[in-house]
Amino acid sequence: MAAVWFRMVLFPMLGVEWEETGRTAAPDGADRYVVVEEGSLMIDPLWRVSVVDGSGLTARHWTVGTLNGDFAGGVLTKVAWSGPDALVLTTGEGGVTTVRLDARTGEPERRLSVP
Repeated sequence: MAAVWFRMVLFPMLGVEWEETGRTAAPDGADRYVVVEEGSLMIDPLWRVSVVDGSGLTARHWTVGTLNGDFAGGVLTKVAWSGPDALVLTTGEGGVTTVRLDARTGEPERRLSVP
């Protein structure tokens, strides 16, 4: 009985279920794309931005950032490519952050986390 309660009541409050809300291919024919997923933790909206480099079984997945919409600076309003190796993330307060990707692997130079 305790396991059922945990799974049905407590787990949804602790875990995040992500739903893909956007997927955009990189410009200039690069074999990568950015994925935006939305979820929520209790009442706070969350966003996760990832880059997928390649396709099929050899594709590499990299998390670029996780944003928490608990305040305006954490609300993701736009993700756009500024070239095949760079992403620009815009937040609700107009903050703009560019994240460069390794040209060979697609790995981000840093991972963003906005509480």
